[in-house]
Amino acid sequence: MFRQVLSRFIDRCRSLANYQFPRLGKPGFRLVFKILPRKMDVQLLPKIWAELDFDEPVQQAAYWHGARVEKPTVPVLESRMKASPDSVFFDVGSNFGFYSFYFASRLPGHAIHSFEPNPGTFRLLKRIVDRNYLTTITPWEMGLGDETAKASLRLNEADSGQSTFGHHPDLEAESLPVHIDTFENWRKQAGLAFPAQPSWTVKMDVEGYELKALRGMKEALAARAFRGLAIELSDFNQKFCGSSVDEIVAFLREHGYVRLSTLRVEGRALPLQETNNGFFVPEGFVS
Repeated sequence: MFRQVLSRFIDRCRSLANYQFPRLGKPGFRLVFKILPRKMDVQLLPKIWAELDFDEPVQQAAYWHGARVEKPTVPVLESRMKASPDSVFFDVGSNFGFYSFYFASRLPGHAIHSFEPNPGTFRLLKRIVDRNYLTTITPWEMGLGDETAKASLRLNEADSGQSTFGHHPDLEAESLPVHIDTFENWRKQAGLAFPAQPSWTVKMDVEGYELKALRGMKEALAARAFRGLAIELSDFNQKFCGSSVDEIVAFLREHGYVRLSTLRVEGRALPLQETNNGFFVPEGFVS
C-alpha cells in the first residue's frame, strides 16, 4: 500500500514538472525506477493516460525525459508544425506513439498518422488512442518501404525500439511477416493531396530502413510537401539494411532537402548534434 501511494506521488510530481522528471542523473533514474512498479497507469501527458511497461526502454525513456527525449527533436518538430497551421505529422516507426501523443496534446488542430508494424507495440498505441479519444491520431499497422510486400520484422523482445527489417545478427531467431507499402501508395489510398506549400512534418525511426522508406516518398519529396523531416541516422543500423547515413543525406539532397547544421527557436540555438536524428528542410526554405 505504501509503495502504491509513493508511486502515485512520484507520478504526480512528474506531472507538476511539465510531464518529465528533473535532471536527477543516473542515481535518481535508478532510484525512481526501483520504486515504481514494472507496469503502471500514468498520466503520460496532459489528459493522456497510458499503462506503461517500465521494462521497455522506449516507454521508460519517454516517461523519464518527456519533451527532452532525443533532445532536441521535440522542439525542432514543434517549430516546423507551429509554422504551418495545416501541417500533417507523420510518425513513421512510432513504436507506442510518444511523439504522436505529444503533438496531439500540444497541437490539437493537426492531423497525425502513426505507422507501426510491430503488432505488440501497435496494440498499445491503438489502446492509448482509443482510451483517450485522440481523434486527430490515425494509427496504421504497417511499415513504410520502397515496395508493397510482406517483410520479416526481426523482433527484439527486450527492447521493441530495436526491432528491424534488417539482418541484425542478434535478432535472427524470431521474426514475423508484416505488411509494408510505399508512402505514395498509402497516401493515394488515404486520399491525401499534397499541400500547396511545404507544411508536412515527419519523424522517422525505422532501425536502418530509413532509405527504403524515403525512396517510397519520392513523389512527396519532389512536390516539396515536407516542411521538416527528422530522420534517425545510425550507420550501425543502416548497414543491416544495406545502406549508410551518407546515402540517406545524398538521397535527400538529390530530392531537394538539405540537412540543418544550426537552428534557432524562440531566440535560442538548439543542439542539433546531440541526437542520432538528422533534421532536413527544403533547400532555400529554412524558416
